[in-house]
Amino acid sequence: PTAALATNRHQKLKELNPSLTKRELRLCAFVKMDLSNKEIAPLLSISIRGVENARYRVRKKLNVQHEENFSSYLESLVSDEKKTHLE
Repeated sequence: PTAALATNRHQKLKELNPSLTKRELRLCAFVKMDLSNKEIAPLLSISIRGVENARYRVRKKLNVQHEENFSSYLESLVSDEKKTHLE
């Protein structure tokens, strides 16, 4: 079930912006897992500043407002999926 939700989340993100790369989708997964930029950096083999830049680019692609918490935004996508799954 977890793999299915992850796949659905990736599909949902791709629907919101088809230009998202696999790397950006992985970043979203790590953010969703509530990992810090410091923890994400070695997983993507980039610097902490690189993670910050990547997060900024993804937020921009998904039109996530600066005031909105990125992790909460991704969580809301999942909760929408679960509702859809249950119906």
